[in-house]
Amino acid sequence: MKTRLFRSSIAVLLILLAVGPVWPALAQSNVTVQLHDAKVQVIQETSAYDVSLYFSLLDSAGNPVKDAVVGDFTLNEDSQEVQIASLASAYDEPISVAILLDTSASMTSDKMNAAREAASKFISNLQSGDQVAALSFDLTTVRQIDFTSDLKAARDVVELIQSTPGAGTCLYDALYETVQMTAGQSSGRRAIVLLTDGVDEAGGKKPCSHYTVDDVVDLASEGKTRVPIYTIGLGNSVDTLSLDLLARETSGRSQYAPGPTQLDALFGRLTDELRSQYVLHYTSSAAGGEHTLTLKASYHGAQNQASIQVEMPALPYSIAFTSPADAAEVTGTNTIAVSISGQGASIQKVQFLANGVSIGSDTESPYEMEWETSGLEAGSVFLEAIAQDAAGNELARSGVTVTYQPANAPTPTEGETGEASTNSSTTTTIILVAAASVVLLGVVIAILVIGGKRRRKDKERDTKWQETVQGIEELPTIHLDDRTVDSFLPSENALAVLVIQDCDDKAMIQQRIEITKAVTTLGRKADNDVIFAKDSPVSRYHAVVEERGGQMFLKEVVAVDEGDRPKPPTYGTFVNGIKVQDSVLLHDGDEIQLGKRVCIRFESVKQSADDDERTIDQSASSGDEKTVDYNTQ
Repeated sequence: MKTRLFRSSIAVLLILLAVGPVWPALAQSNVTVQLHDAKVQVIQETSAYDVSLYFSLLDSAGNPVKDAVVGDFTLNEDSQEVQIASLASAYDEPISVAILLDTSASMTSDKMNAAREAASKFISNLQSGDQVAALSFDLTTVRQIDFTSDLKAARDVVELIQSTPGAGTCLYDALYETVQMTAGQSSGRRAIVLLTDGVDEAGGKKPCSHYTVDDVVDLASEGKTRVPIYTIGLGNSVDTLSLDLLARETSGRSQYAPGPTQLDALFGRLTDELRSQYVLHYTSSAAGGEHTLTLKASYHGAQNQASIQVEMPALPYSIAFTSPADAAEVTGTNTIAVSISGQGASIQKVQFLANGVSIGSDTESPYEMEWETSGLEAGSVFLEAIAQDAAGNELARSGVTVTYQPANAPTPTEGETGEASTNSSTTTTIILVAAASVVLLGVVIAILVIGGKRRRKDKERDTKWQETVQGIEELPTIHLDDRTVDSFLPSENALAVLVIQDCDDKAMIQQRIEITKAVTTLGRKADNDVIFAKDSPVSRYHAVVEERGGQMFLKEVVAVDEGDRPKPPTYGTFVNGIKVQDSVLLHDGDEIQLGKRVCIRFESVKQSADDDERTIDQSASSGDEKTVDYNTQ
């Protein structure tokens, strides 16, 4: 019997050894993307940004994945895919870490000794370019040492930290102050490491902090104060729910040590995770303001995604000459015109100069003027355009160099031979030609001057003419609803198209977003498929578009409040002006409204039986009044 059992055990062991290489794959059956922060810089002399996105990729066991490549990721900016320029390890990029240690009465000598030793070793493992700060807290928060690259000085301070007998634990106040302090460091790689053995309480089990855990999460997960919080709970008296929430919502990690002896290993694991982060670069041409970045990972068949809000700074003004071009030859009367891009103080006027002397200005866009070159000396002329604010301050300046060539009038000359009568006739002809040339030149100059003055009026007249002829049947009027596959060709995976007609984020207006999934979510929170981050009347999770049997339906997302009562979106959802109560069958051309201002046109996509091409469905564009079926479930 024993021999048979021994043989069975050997057989099981051999099988496990044989499938050993599969274990790593099993450990990576799921992955998690954690977006930590983003750094945005304006690319000089362009209207674009260089964006650095810092993130971690973890396997199902929570270990960092270190061999991902650029092909494992897809990046979307405001629901539109952008090209990833590079992906690299962030190992050598400096990081700023704030260490926050609990010094309340429950941190006994053995706990405090282990905490100091583990934190000191963690600091030793930082690199020369890194910054570290140390804080302690009980009833108050003490900044033991501000951010410094002197790692030895930081270790010396940490090794002197002691617990305070009889003191409570104002955990959230300490964290809030630490987030504010860390936000002063350069964006990109920042982190907070919290070690505590208790819960937020003073004497008598009463809360100790003025701030709440939600206050800390909001501050640490948004805007310029974004920073991941890594929590370490010591012992069995910690508030695990709050520590998990702090780490999860800020893209950090929560760890737990049953006793002091495990602290060194947990700090070491944290060092490895921080050094295993990635940095991704891409070039953005988005407008200034807040935008949503969504990073999708597909690693060895496992998929995950995460989103982050990024603020693009205002681009400085830039002036470009549209006329004349650099190195052009000019003579007579010329139009000087410039285009201005960027953001900043309101432009009051654009001043034009030739060789440093003012020749005119314009106070309205398009900025242009007529320039009469007569009286200039032949040769190079440096033209400048200067944008100024109301106080006359210079906002931007640009220039081009042109060559001035005076017009040469023909000069009559006598021939060296010939009869007097012939000379007289020739002279008369030359005089007549010269006179005609002068008259013609005058007419040309008058036309140019008048034409320059009428340029803006012509633009307004052309616009009115376009509006007038829209109703004439003989002219080929093109309306938005008449567009076909020649205008917009949906991809082969598209089930429908959402066209953003209006919202508070101007960069999204007229974007065409294809629906390719059976369920597509719309809302303000970053983990929706279609995100309206700047539209406060849109609920965090507002509505979904579902595909059922080849048809598309819209319905609201109904949450549940603290009393288990249904809580639909505050400002409602509408289709063609009618409030949505149940699932609504969507037809081509339907107008969807989320909240007060977001307006979306729905375009259905169908498969053509004749040419096997995907087209925008125009079947519902006949002008008949649409009906909305509120009884479809």
